[in-house]
Amino acid sequence: MKIITLIFCFFTCSILAQNTSSPLEKKTQYRPLILPSAFITYGFIGLKNEKLNALDLSIRDELRYVERQVHLDDYLEFSPLVAVYGLNLIGKKGVHNLRELSKITGYSIVMTGVSVASIKLLTGKERPDGPDGSDLTSFPSGHTATAFMCAEILYQEYRNESILYGILGYTAAATTGYLRVYNDKHWFSDVLAGAGFGILSTKLSYLLHKKLNSRHKRRYLP
Repeated sequence: MKIITLIFCFFTCSILAQNTSSPLEKKTQYRPLILPSAFITYGFIGLKNEKLNALDLSIRDELRYVERQVHLDDYLEFSPLVAVYGLNLIGKKGVHNLRELSKITGYSIVMTGVSVASIKLLTGKERPDGPDGSDLTSFPSGHTATAFMCAEILYQEYRNESILYGILGYTAAATTGYLRVYNDKHWFSDVLAGAGFGILSTKLSYLLHKKLNSRHKRRYLP
């Protein structure tokens, strides 16, 4: 149970850290990038660090399925994004309209997909269930990256309405990460790094969208 608590403490930090407000936070728009960057750093250190490797093994031994896998993670990863578009379709608008939201989602998908795919090729880390190194695409977790990307979009769009949206989205994402370990598809460090890439890609996408919009408005000012 201690290991399970550790896992969900990491992911709870994602929600709580984004809901804080301070004078320093208002002065810089880059402070929210610190936490996902820390997740990614942890994952990279875990590639070679013996103590973190031992922790990965310990978590795997505690969480790995006994009888059969649960494939809910193949569908749950997209649920926060489905919720965003679903809320829009029933008339509950978020921060951006559908056109702007789709642009941001597109940026996020590209950033997340390219970063995860590239690093998988570069690191070549074996999955926990990979026989004799036949599957070397463990790091980082793509399912988890997608899930946290979607959760961050849900949070960003509806955080002014209620923090509950962010909690629900991040709970779905954390569950996806948990199931990747449970199904013996990823190590804990893979999942944590995947979460970092998903969150970071989305945050950068919102910053990019804001910058492009500001430039566009300046161009057409009378």
